[in-house]
Order: sequence, then C-alpha cells, then structure tokens
Amino acid sequence: MVWLRFQNPAWAARWELGQAAFDLVRWMPSLAWYLAVSHDRHEAEVARDLAQDPVTPILPAAPLHWTRPPRLFVSSAEVSGEVHACNLVQALRQVAREADLPEPRIVGFGGAALRDAGVEILGDPVAEATLQAKGILRALPFYVNLIRRAGERFVGEQKVDLFVPVDSPALHVPMARMAHRMGVATWHFIAPQFWGWAPWRVGRYRAHVERALTILPFEPHWYARHRVPALAVGHPLLDELQSLPAPPAPDHPDRRGWVLLPGSRKSEIEDNLRWMLRAVEPLQRMDPRLPITIAQNRPDHREVIEGLLREHRAEHPGGVAPDLAIGDLHGTLARARGALAVSGTVLTDLLWHRLPVVVIYRDPGGWKSRMAQRLLTCRWFASTNLIAGEPIVPEYVFSTEGPIAEVGEDLVRLHTDEGARGRMIAGLERAWQRLGGPGACERAARALLARASRAPEGA
Repeated sequence: MVWLRFQNPAWAARWELGQAAFDLVRWMPSLAWYLAVSHDRHEAEVARDLAQDPVTPILPAAPLHWTRPPRLFVSSAEVSGEVHACNLVQALRQVAREADLPEPRIVGFGGAALRDAGVEILGDPVAEATLQAKGILRALPFYVNLIRRAGERFVGEQKVDLFVPVDSPALHVPMARMAHRMGVATWHFIAPQFWGWAPWRVGRYRAHVERALTILPFEPHWYARHRVPALAVGHPLLDELQSLPAPPAPDHPDRRGWVLLPGSRKSEIEDNLRWMLRAVEPLQRMDPRLPITIAQNRPDHREVIEGLLREHRAEHPGGVAPDLAIGDLHGTLARARGALAVSGTVLTDLLWHRLPVVVIYRDPGGWKSRMAQRLLTCRWFASTNLIAGEPIVPEYVFSTEGPIAEVGEDLVRLHTDEGARGRMIAGLERAWQRLGGPGACERAARALLARASRAPEGA
C-alpha cells in the first residue's frame, strides 16, 4: 500500500515536502560534526583534488539507436540554468539529426526561452525564482504542485525515459529522489558544488542520481572519491562564448578603462555597488580621465543602479562618476584593462578575456564571512582560482568595510605594474586551458541520448 502511494504523484509530492523538512532537522547534527570534527579532513581532500591533473572532457562514442523517439524531461529553475537548458535541447536535437534518428520528445520546467526552444513546458520555476519578496513559506504550495506535475511524467503512459535537471540542486534533488522511486533515471547536468561546503549532502545525491555531468576540471576526482558516477562534459558557458568574436589581447591599447561587476541580482547590487565605487577611488585619483564603467546585462536593474549612483554622488560629490553599460557585456569587457567583480558566473566571462580581476564576496550581515573559514572546504572561493588549482586572482570575503584599502592597492598595481599584470594574465591562460574547450552541450547530449538508447522501447 505504501509503495502504491509513492507511485501516485500527489502523494509523492507531499512525501517530498515532508522529506525536505526532515532533511533540515538531519542537517543539525551533520553540521555540528562537520564544524567540530570533519572540516579539516574535507578541506585537505579538496586540496588534493585541486592539485590533481584536470580531467579533460571527451566526446562520448556510445552508439545511438531507437525506433521510438526518446522522452526526456529537462528542468531549469533559474535564468542562468535556462540558458544552458536551451543550449542542451538544441544539442540533443542536432545529435539525433546527425545520427539520422527521430528527434527526442522533450518536456520540462522552464520559462519563455525554453518554450521558444520547442519544449513542452509543464511549469515555470524560472518566473517564480524572480519573486524574491514572496518568501519560502508562501512559495511552498507552488513548488509542491511543481513536484507533483513532474511526478505525473514519471509514471503512466507519458512516462519519460530520463530526467535531466540543470543545476539548482535544492529543487532538483527532491525531484530526482521521486524519479528514482518511480523508475526514471536522473542524469544531472551541471553537478552541484557539494565540494564547496556541506559535503554530507552528497549521500542522498548518490542514492538517487545515476550520473553527475560535471563542468569543472577537478570535480570528477571529488565525485569519484564519494562514489558518485560522474562524466566530465566541460563548462557550458564556453559554448556561448564560442559564438562571440575573439576578444582583443588583454594588453591591447584599446583596453583602457576598468569595469565594475556588482552582481546579477538586485540584492547583490545593493550590497556591493556603493563599496565598489569607493574601492576604485585610488584608480581615479591616479588618473582622473580613466574610464570606469558599471557593466550589467539585465536591463531590469537599471533603476536600482541609477538610484545607487545618485546616492553615491550626493554623499561623495568629488568621487567616482562611472558610466553605466546595460547589455553587451562582452563589448564592455573588450574595452577594459581590468575588473573589480563580485564572485559568480561572470568570472568565466572575464577568464575568456584573460582580464585581470580582483574578486570580492561582501556579506553586510557578517555571519557568512565569519563562518566562511569553517564552512568552506576549499582554499579559494573564486572560480578562477578553483579552475587553476592555484591563487591566480586576489579574492576577499568580508563584511562591513572590509579590506577596502587593500583592494584599492590591488587595482592600482594591476593597472600600472606590467610584471604583476603579466603574471596574472599567464595564470589566467593556464586556467583557461584546464577547462577543456567548448562543446559541453554536445558532449552532454550524446551521453544522454546514449543512455536513453538503453531505455525499454515500450517505456
């Protein structure tokens, strides 16, 4: 009787809600043990993973064959994940066409972009993720209903062959657990960064995810050590970058100014932009004509940035008066000599330009920065340093004022000291080479379709 209830999507969704609450309770002793006993061991193990040779992504060569088109459930929960999901969907169809096979039938969760890519959309967590003021408790009914709708495609006549979540483990691991109980395999594209903190979470992941598709060169080492089958496919952002014109050399004479990258979320911008404007003042004192530009890809953040700039000018009338560039991130970066950036995906964009950068993670509340040393299991938090396996770029995690003088000194040094610039650019080149080149979505698509080829034809 209990097993039959697990096969019912409505019951399964309620069960997952209860499991999520129970997991929060189970976290407490795990966190206490981690902080008191096991943190240093995990940190040493991640250091060994980072020091190993990078795992080079290889295009899978398994045969593809089917008479009935495979049924895939592709799920994205936020804007960045939806970009990668769209590219993956295009690659899945392209690989099938090249093999002269019927294209897969794809349903899933996502927003307008995934719908425009021809996916049958069953729900839109991307839109829900943008409603930040709603709060967790008020959003619970939406997510329970979302999980129920996923469960409806894990059973019955419309049962899918493979569940393919993209990033966002908080939503997708519970769905993977439900898919596993209902006999649908999960291959997770963009494996979670469990290696970064709270590594005990990998236990339930291992139990319910058949394969993790990793994007960073050291991740397969970590997942292998934790007995999770992993496949290195490479970083999907490199597929996006491949379509852009090649950037000018990092010391091209047209690269004159500095770029501020305060984050892609409103809360990040509010936490960081005022501080960043003060941090670059030494650059402008050195050269009042030096162009300073705030780069932001999302036009919906224009108002909040302009409001913060007005406040800054009122409080510091003789301070930095930057330009604001909305959209065309890479056009802005192509004119830059260096950047001050909040840690995030944009560091891969900067790495493509081999652009010297100082990275910050500012926590105005203070508790994250105080706990960082005990929570994080790796020596660095900037993805550039993690990819390189060595400290290439300066990084700072702090609260309140933090190391504002030190950051200013770093910026001036990277602008004026050709030796320091040259050493960092060489390090950025080493890091870039470790990523393994573009093609992540094609490699992932081939692996997924090879797995779907093994699914029963009548499933």
